[in-house]
This record gives sequence, structure tokens and C-alpha cells, in this order.
Amino acid sequence: MINQRALILVLVVVFISSCKNHQKESTTEQAEIAEYVDFVKEHKNNSAKEYILNLFDNHDFVIICERDHRDITQYDLYKEIISDPYFINNVGNVFMEIGVKNSQDRINDFIFSENLDSLTKYTKLREIHRNASYYPVWEKYNYSYFIESIYELNQKLDTAHKIKVFPSDIHMDWNEIRSYDDMIENYSRKAIRDSLIAENIIKDITALEKQEEGKIKALLILNYHHAFNNQFTLEPSSGNFLFKAYKGRIANVLMNYTTELVESTNGTEVPFQNGKWDAAFLVNGNPSVGFDFKNSPFGKDSFDFYPYEPHNYTYSDIFTGYAFYKPVSEFNLVLGFPGYLEDGFSEEAKRRIELLAQWRSKDSTIHIDKLSQREYDRFNKLNYIQVEDLDTIQYMINNKKSEYLRK
Repeated sequence: MINQRALILVLVVVFISSCKNHQKESTTEQAEIAEYVDFVKEHKNNSAKEYILNLFDNHDFVIICERDHRDITQYDLYKEIISDPYFINNVGNVFMEIGVKNSQDRINDFIFSENLDSLTKYTKLREIHRNASYYPVWEKYNYSYFIESIYELNQKLDTAHKIKVFPSDIHMDWNEIRSYDDMIENYSRKAIRDSLIAENIIKDITALEKQEEGKIKALLILNYHHAFNNQFTLEPSSGNFLFKAYKGRIANVLMNYTTELVESTNGTEVPFQNGKWDAAFLVNGNPSVGFDFKNSPFGKDSFDFYPYEPHNYTYSDIFTGYAFYKPVSEFNLVLGFPGYLEDGFSEEAKRRIELLAQWRSKDSTIHIDKLSQREYDRFNKLNYIQVEDLDTIQYMINNKKSEYLRK
């Protein structure tokens, strides 16, 4: 009987202890979320646009880490930035990862043209889009969407203040690639792509500063790891090269986005820090906000944006700051370009795709008869896509919000 009572007493003590520990962990989590909520609230008046523009006060070059290429919502922010009088009068230069370097003349011919009729404008822009990338076809609408925006902005500006655009990706002229051997020779550049992107940017900056006889400023739009200031893979990122070349003159800003759940076999997308960050913004009404990672609770968190290799980096180790612009539920993912494959270009697209397929398989006999209707539609018209795993992402964010509200 005594043993039974003793056992019951032990179980009660264990249960109470367990409850206290759970309550303690829950309180800690709530306090942790509260810190982020309070920080966002304190910085609500510093919009993402103003934060990025203000970085130019103490830096000559600001890298924006572009999120999903397909998302054109972020490009509304970029348009706001380059349309601001401060940017027009003090910066004026935009470098882009997307856009092979040999497309410079084609881009200049378009963005510096004036009063083009609608057909000429469309034809020039479509030609730019068809030759944008080292990929055989570029179906993301973001590129032409932004280039057209710059053309429209330049219509309102005098010659001295027109915005300049510098495509910075590796050289790839598909007119030069007529055979499997040509493909091998040209595509080999991809192995050192980050260093070549940085080299292209540095060359153009050097030429501009020589022309201006002094330092210049520029906005750089680079995607994902290309914008990191540190090295995560065998080859340093473009950002790593640029931070070394322009030490003390350069900053980089991470846009709100998602990361990948490494444990998932199908590459499930999840929000940063399992939704903690996004929840802090959600509680505050999802305001447009920008801030330095240094001296913020966000900057102290482990860098889970690159979860594929073990590391001890925090967000403040890799990025200068953070810009939140529209929640993931409002991302506008768009593929295609109207009429992209028309007027005979579908045959050229098939030729390019076939050459790439041969290069990847090392089999020069591969032949593609035609593009499927689904592929044709994906390239030839605008397609609006929902963010992958949005339900999972939103659930995780709402769960963190609920934890905060229960405090």
C-alpha cells in the first residue's frame, strides 16, 4: 500500500514538474515573439523603400537579395526606389544578375529610346526577353516587367538623369551557338558564374567611375546566394567578391521570403525561423519596414536561409539589413511573355532547348520534336502562379501569431 502511495506521489510530482517546464517554455517562446513584435512596431515608420535609399548615405553600392524570380510584387518596390528623386539625382545606376552581358546594347537601345509606338516598343522588349538568359528560354516575367518600367521612367527624365541598366550575367549569345561543340564551349562558363557576374559588375563600375572622374553609386539586384557577403559553397558568391572589392562601400539587404525545409523529400517551403519573423509583421499589420540586422533580434537568429550545409552564421553575419515588403500571401508570381514563341521563335526555342539537353546528357543525338502545349502556354502568355506550399507557410505563421496572442 505504501509503495502504491509513493508511486502515485512520484507521478504527481513528475506531472506538475512537466507542466511547469512546459509553461516555462511557452512563456519563453511568447517573450521571444514579443521581442520581435515590439521591434517591428518601433520601426514601422521606416519603410523598406526609405531604408534602402537611406543606405546610400553611407554606402555607394546596395545589393538587394531578390526573392523568387517569378515574384513581380517585389519589383513594385524596386520601381518605387528608382523613381524616387533621390535615386534619380544621386544614384541612377542599376545592375542586374538577370540579363546576359552581351545584351547591353540591346537594352540601351530600348531604355534610352523616346516615344516609341506601341508595336516597336513591344517588338524591342520581346527581343530583349528572348535573349535575356544563358538558359535557352527565360519564362519569368520579372525581367521585361522591370526593363519596361525603366523605359517608361526614362521618358520623363532628361538625358543626364535617365536610369542606366547593366546586365551582369555570363556572356551567352545564342546566335553564336550553332552546334553541340559550341554549346560545350559556351556553357562551361557557368561553372564559375558567380565570379564572372562579379567581374562584369566591377568592370562596369570601374568604367563609370573613370567616366565620371569619381565614385559612383548603384543598386544591384542579385538573387539568393549571389547576394550573400560570405561563402557557403565551393565557389564564393558574387556578393562575396563584391564585398572584398568594395570594402566599406557596400551593403546588402535581404527581402522577406521563404526557405526550404531540408528534412523534406519534396523541398517543402517554410517561412524564416518557422514563421516567427512573419508573425511579428502580421501582428503589426504587415507594414513595409526596413532595418539593419545589427542590434536587432532578427540579426541574432541562425541563418536558416541557407540550411544545406552546417554553419554557425547568423543573419547579421551575412546581410546588412532586412526589408519586408508585402507578406508571402500577396506575392504575385508570373510566368511567360505575351507572344514570346510567335513569329517563328518556337523553332529557335526548340533548337536551344535541344542543345542544352544534349549538353546535360553528353549525348549529341537527342532530338526534341516539339514543345508540349503546356510548355508553349507557359512561355507564350502570362501565367499567374500561387506560391508553393502556401497553406503550410501560412499555417506556421498563424501558429506563431496565436502563441503570441495567448501570452
